[in-house]
Amino acid sequence: MRRGFVFTLDALLSLVLISFFLVGIVASLYQSQNVYGTYLRGESKYTAENTLKILRTVPLRNLVPPDIIENWSSGDEKSAVLYSDLVSPDMSPLEIVATYWATGPLYPKRDLRHKAEIILGYILNSTLKGYDYELLINNYTSPYLRKVGADPSKVPEVSPATLVMSGYAYNQTPRGYMARAYLTKLGSKETSYIYTGMEYMGYGYYTNSNTPIDVKMIVPNEKLLPDDANIIEVKWWPYVDPMFGGKVQLYIDGEGVTCGQYKANTWVKVTKQEILVDDSLSNSCNMLDIIKRHSSQRYHVFEVKEYLPYYDDINIGPVFQFITLTYTTSKLSTFRYPKVTYFDSFSSYYLPIVVGKHVFIPGNLTNFEVSIHVKNLPSDAKATLYINNKKISVVSPNSNGVFSWSNSTIANVLNYSTLSGHYAFVEIYINSNTHDYTDKAINPPVQIVYDKTLSFIKIDYTYKLATLTPYTIDITKEINQNNIVSSTGCSAPSGGLTLCTGLTWRYDIPKNVIPVWTLMYFDVYTGYSGGTMKVKIKNSEIPWTEIFNENYRIWYMGIPNPTRDTTGRLVIPTFASGDNYIDVSLTGSYDISKEFSQGSYTYLIQAYAGYGDVFPKYIRDGCKGYNITYYWVGDSNPHYITAGDPPYCDVTAEDLLKNRTTYAVDDAIVRLFNNLGGDGTEDNPILVELPSTVNIDFASMGNIPGLFKPIQITLRVWREG
Repeated sequence: MRRGFVFTLDALLSLVLISFFLVGIVASLYQSQNVYGTYLRGESKYTAENTLKILRTVPLRNLVPPDIIENWSSGDEKSAVLYSDLVSPDMSPLEIVATYWATGPLYPKRDLRHKAEIILGYILNSTLKGYDYELLINNYTSPYLRKVGADPSKVPEVSPATLVMSGYAYNQTPRGYMARAYLTKLGSKETSYIYTGMEYMGYGYYTNSNTPIDVKMIVPNEKLLPDDANIIEVKWWPYVDPMFGGKVQLYIDGEGVTCGQYKANTWVKVTKQEILVDDSLSNSCNMLDIIKRHSSQRYHVFEVKEYLPYYDDINIGPVFQFITLTYTTSKLSTFRYPKVTYFDSFSSYYLPIVVGKHVFIPGNLTNFEVSIHVKNLPSDAKATLYINNKKISVVSPNSNGVFSWSNSTIANVLNYSTLSGHYAFVEIYINSNTHDYTDKAINPPVQIVYDKTLSFIKIDYTYKLATLTPYTIDITKEINQNNIVSSTGCSAPSGGLTLCTGLTWRYDIPKNVIPVWTLMYFDVYTGYSGGTMKVKIKNSEIPWTEIFNENYRIWYMGIPNPTRDTTGRLVIPTFASGDNYIDVSLTGSYDISKEFSQGSYTYLIQAYAGYGDVFPKYIRDGCKGYNITYYWVGDSNPHYITAGDPPYCDVTAEDLLKNRTTYAVDDAIVRLFNNLGGDGTEDNPILVELPSTVNIDFASMGNIPGLFKPIQITLRVWREG
């Protein structure tokens, strides 16, 4: 009995010890699971909070590719996703969502809440890879706001991140009114169309006054002038090298030009380089007079005829043609991103002939095509295409006299990435073994045809600096000799040229505009020994920055926004409001012409001010609109504009500034003036003249149901299992 009792007691003690051991293991595992679960919940909450912070603070354009934004911005009233009259890509996604949530009842056809889901769904799907998620807006969710296949019911312990937003201000309930303002037409703006013509050369040995080469340039080349364009100045540099003594006649719209050394319908020996300028109807130059007589036309034909008065084995031809038409118009937008250039009409009685064109490619090049239509060709004629001095291929014409090079042909030879952001020089050499360099005139002459279907250089590229809207105003300004603020190593040889080793230009960019690009032509001359060429830029926000440094020269330079420095880094900002500088320095036998180096710069104005902040009052008591006194840069006189509906109250731009913190309408008009380049005061005039009415769309916050109810945005993030 005692032995049995002892054995039983031993067994019981062993069982107790084992039980304690197992309980300890289970407790330890349970505690570890709790710690790990707490860690995962904390990690998920941290991820959710960071994601909401990004959605609240980072602009949409920094989260979504440009092509997606462009696609969202296109379409009609029903299919678009981004509506520029309510939001912009510079707003954060949650600002856009809150705006759509608040204004949805005003625009039922747009289905704004669904568009908000599309935007958030895209960003969440690309941002939270590897996570499951669910986003709720006022406890509302949808398949767009939840990862496909995610089941939040399986993870009840996920800690959500939550924030509250009003319709327009983060964590602040609207308390009053808001307004927006926009223009649908202008009274007047002044801008310029600048045409850089083709470079043409023909064989000049046997030419005479009966067999000259003849170039006809359609200006504008790729579009039409606005139907209300009032041309106020004409500039023409008909470059013909005076060294060879060619005789020249100039025509505009078929009428002979008298200006400078040129006489109407008279063969004139060119003795110097000369830029012809005409801004008056009462001077000895008749270019503007001719233009005015043909003012109903939406394009003008500038023509150069040239022949050699003696036998000399040289090529002749007008090259570096620069034509500037400065005009006023009431059209807001006359700008398009250029993607096609048409060959000018050119005729020659002798072969070979050469035609060249510099084409600016501001963005990433994706397509390049060349086609040229030529009449009266010998049967054995061929054409060779060169781009940036690289031979592409030799082709024969089709039955209609068209030579063409496809994108695939060109892409097989060129590296498109090296062309992107620069000018490409396109050169076509047309010749015939039976007619090259002979005295046998081809009659009728060989003619390159201005033909929008068969004679063109077409490119395509991605360059989405700014989306062009119905409210976009474009302004193009010249850069010329008057912009030069510094010159070094200058001399004054004959021929009307001042040659220098260095030049610096300064030009002004207004506030609150979007610079598009600056385009320059450097009139560089060289001896036999060559040299180096450097180009630098500077503005108020960047020091001198080198963007070109090579042991060869360039004539054409495009500076897109943004551009890159010589190390390949982006220069930000490439342009800034106020003074902007371009500097060229040359060594060796290189020199640059002070008179004939020139360029232009283009910027955009957005004539629209969307809904702004919330204000305690909508508009001044007793007013439904304003009669505003303002100033613009065109003159120093006060101008008047009405906004809204009668009864009007008389106010000045200064009054609007003083009271913009009280009245929603005042603030909207001030913001519109800001977008037009000033504030409308005498000290800070706007850049354009306004029409007799500015259409202002007033929207009372009290009429928008969602705006007085802040929305709650909740994001749950977890990992399955």
